[in-house]
Amino acid sequence: MLTVERASRITNRFGLGFTEDYVLRRIQNGELERALKPYNGVYNSSYGFGVSIESLAKLLLRHGITEKEINKVLPA
Repeated sequence: MLTVERASRITNRFGLGFTEDYVLRRIQNGELERALKPYNGVYNSSYGFGVSIESLAKLLLRHGITEKEINKVLPA
């Protein structure tokens, strides 16, 4: 699980979306999956949910980002 803010920084890095609104729109459109936010360990988020790492990786792949580039920025 990634926070919405971190997912936004990752999409910004690849030039896809520059704001949290981009990530929120992708969740509403079904392109990204909402993930439950754990109750401990996540303090820097304004949202009560996160983004699935797998769905973010799929979104990046659809936009032509290579797996090697994705693996550099996504946690294992």
